[in-house]
Amino acid sequence: QAVAYTDMALRKFFATVSQQAWYNNTIFIITPDHASPIISVNNPTAMGMYEIPILFFAPTDTTLHGRNHSLFQQIDILPTILHYLGYPKKFFALGNDLYNSEQPRFVINELSGSYKWLMNGTLLLSNDMTPVKLYNYSADSAGAHNLLHNKPNDEIINYFKAFMQTYRDALIHNRLYVADTTAMQ
Repeated sequence: QAVAYTDMALRKFFATVSQQAWYNNTIFIITPDHASPIISVNNPTAMGMYEIPILFFAPTDTTLHGRNHSLFQQIDILPTILHYLGYPKKFFALGNDLYNSEQPRFVINELSGSYKWLMNGTLLLSNDMTPVKLYNYSADSAGAHNLLHNKPNDEIINYFKAFMQTYRDALIHNRLYVADTTAMQ
């Protein structure tokens, strides 16, 4: 019933907005704010409980089609859209542009102080900043073989710690933006 309702609501929404003058100059981003609560949380490595669809739709752009199976999260929306629009100025974003293949693809999730960091097929579980488990998620999504003590992956751990340090420092010091340096001149 929820899917049928959502389908009907989106159909009515687009029927209405397609008649507006701004419709053809709009990029629609459709995504939920969280995943379904019916997915089991008993498996600490379960990433599926965080998976959500993100849809980009621009009525006049036929290049936005198909599926992309790259790691992508809500914090990637801003840099992706700014790239898509050709935005020329600097901006602050914790996520990565989907169109930039040189940027590392990762996903971070937090629940009650425990973090899940997925990057390069490796899943890091940590309590706050302390790594506690590391899995080859591509081959061991059930989390049967903790590799943290056998083969620590410093690259994954360092990316996670750098991300957290950047985020916390910017938040604490109110720097979640790029300063306008022209005003200082």
